[in-house]
Amino acid sequence: MNNVRLLNPNFNVDLEQTDCCTCGVVFALPNTLLAHKRNNGGQFYCPNGHSLVYAETEVQKLRKRLDQALTRENEQRQRAEAERESAQREMRRADKLAKEAARQKKRASAGVCSCCNRTFANLARHMATKHKDPT
Repeated sequence: MNNVRLLNPNFNVDLEQTDCCTCGVVFALPNTLLAHKRNNGGQFYCPNGHSLVYAETEVQKLRKRLDQALTRENEQRQRAEAERESAQREMRRADKLAKEAARQKKRASAGVCSCCNRTFANLARHMATKHKDPT
């Protein structure tokens, strides 16, 4: 879009060249008017009477892009937090299982049956004869 400066002894107006998206005619409007329409939205007409509209202003476009970026960032942050919580749960579960395994090993080395909680001098023989299928 070219800027055109209209000189008149009575007043000066800076014009901005634009074209109609419907008929293609090239025309010029005061650049302050076009800037206002771009920034605030609004309707204007080409010389052939076609209605032209800046439906989404530059500010609205930028705000929309910012909102989308903030939404993506928030979603990524929530995913990272969920993954962190999941990893912490798994670590707690693994720690719990390791502690239970260590406890069972210690009880077995002391001769305590894991099924009936009785103490035996020969735990291996007791397990083989009394608990053939340990559950």
